[in-house]
Amino acid sequence: MAGGMSKSAISQGEFADIKGCYPDVIRSNADASGTVRLGRGLMRIFPVMGIALINTYRLSNRESGSLLLVDTDLSKQLPQGVILTKSISEYKVVDWIHTDMPEIDEIRQGAGIKMSSVAELEDIVRQYIASAGPSLPQAWIQNTLLLNNCKS
Repeated sequence: MAGGMSKSAISQGEFADIKGCYPDVIRSNADASGTVRLGRGLMRIFPVMGIALINTYRLSNRESGSLLLVDTDLSKQLPQGVILTKSISEYKVVDWIHTDMPEIDEIRQGAGIKMSSVAELEDIVRQYIASAGPSLPQAWIQNTLLLNNCKS
């Protein structure tokens, strides 16, 4: 991917590897992408499924923008330093640009990842919005800037 922004959602629920639940004839005829020919149609095998995946997908559709959404039940476990910019009964929105936690630094250092400064992250967001131009919905732009405390 050459430049882009994403949205993340964190929720909870049961999750399981279900690939082994399909009959051998299905599993042995699946290609590398998990696609199986069935008569004149196709079926795609997903190796995992569960309410955790469904809940996370559903949560990710609640807000537009480059955001980090956290299920309210899980938000009670967030460590000190997390900045919440929106809080409703179903979820919280985390300002991922300005949140500063020692746990993140520890993971980043252990993985050898360079972390951009807050000013650099804000510039990256603004540059992305400027380069994408009218292709971005106005709600996406507003939520990304407002809910990540980016000054316009």
